[in-house]
Amino acid sequence: MNHGFINDKGEDKDAYEFGSGQLKGTFLEPQRDWRPYIPLGERQDLNGIEPYACASFNTLSALETLIRRQFGRAENFADRYLAYISGTGPKRGNSPHVVAETLRKLGDVEEGLWPFSGTTYDQYYQLPPASLSTLARRFFSDRYDLKHDYVPSDPMLMWDALQYSPLGASVYAWVRDTDDYYIKPKGVRDNHWVYIIHGVPGDYWLIADSYIDDEGVFIKKVPWDYDFEIVKRYSITEKLTQEQKGILAKLMEQLKYILANWGKPLPTIPFTIPSPPEPQPDTTPKPEPKSPSQILYNTAKASLGKDLTPSDRVPDEVACVSQVQAVYKKAFGHYIEPYTDSTTTLTRVLRSHRDFQEANPTRGCISVFPTGNGTIGHVGIWGDTHVMSNNSAGKDKGKFTANYTHAEWKAAAAKRGLICRYFLPV
Repeated sequence: MNHGFINDKGEDKDAYEFGSGQLKGTFLEPQRDWRPYIPLGERQDLNGIEPYACASFNTLSALETLIRRQFGRAENFADRYLAYISGTGPKRGNSPHVVAETLRKLGDVEEGLWPFSGTTYDQYYQLPPASLSTLARRFFSDRYDLKHDYVPSDPMLMWDALQYSPLGASVYAWVRDTDDYYIKPKGVRDNHWVYIIHGVPGDYWLIADSYIDDEGVFIKKVPWDYDFEIVKRYSITEKLTQEQKGILAKLMEQLKYILANWGKPLPTIPFTIPSPPEPQPDTTPKPEPKSPSQILYNTAKASLGKDLTPSDRVPDEVACVSQVQAVYKKAFGHYIEPYTDSTTTLTRVLRSHRDFQEANPTRGCISVFPTGNGTIGHVGIWGDTHVMSNNSAGKDKGKFTANYTHAEWKAAAAKRGLICRYFLPV
């Protein structure tokens, strides 16, 4: 059975090759251990459907792993959307190279905007809304510069390449030997795409899969000398926003001025050093210490009416998490880590975060009803009478406003069939 892997290596004459110098990459993991950064496993065979989308699922999972390691950001891209726009449906499978090139050029949306749904193959590959194409470019292509190259299936060259990124790899799925290693019988061709996350030289490679084994586990072992038909390395960098480009241009102007005046005498400015004033006792009343929830509430209230994400790295229509992250950073000097723009991922992060506890709705808590079942969620900061959150439409679109009463917030969640959760900073 083919699980969706198509080998078209050699068809793209401009494809990069590992060791050619075409792709430098970033040296990130000298221990070649990507396990701490892998996303939660996602099955490609839910609801009794086989979408033949392994190239989309495991390319994205490899890149989500790389992004989390490199930027500390927990992304969750839509496997189903990438499978559709890369043409997986009509072919009942795809080339990992075609999938990566489609992602590089056309982008992808957040999982919650086009999640796994449907109970038939045709439903899974139904036409996505046209608006998602713009969001896909803004959510991925305008933010990230993706490159990838082929790695020879020589174990030591692969071991070298594994320092730069998780490696996409084709395998034959699935035959297990008596030592619990998955092997490739002689004479068979690869029929599946996975990604390599670790290895023990001379013994085995550890791979992450989009199918679970009999114990419900996504991780599998294959022998060190496994005959992979195709192996790929990935590289991803962040693109500059318009604001960052402006700052860089000003810095370049200043540098040109410095170079143009290099060696010229500086003007002499007469000055005297004043005597330091006598120290005076501090009689200023000490303010009462504020709780983290009070600090977050005060910061949110002071941010009302402002566009907290002017770079529009995430579109205004879905910038609710980005806005809350911006408020949190203003309050405490850092984002909620690992950083995410997804309500689904944020909920998972908050539930296990040492700086938050789940509580009843309280002023200064973060309230979220996460995206689920194809319905977009929302997140905001709980106030005395209103919830403060991103405004996704209207004259205040893109601004942080007190746009829901408490009752309206709960009603909005109930109308979408989603559950409200409340997380108090501690």
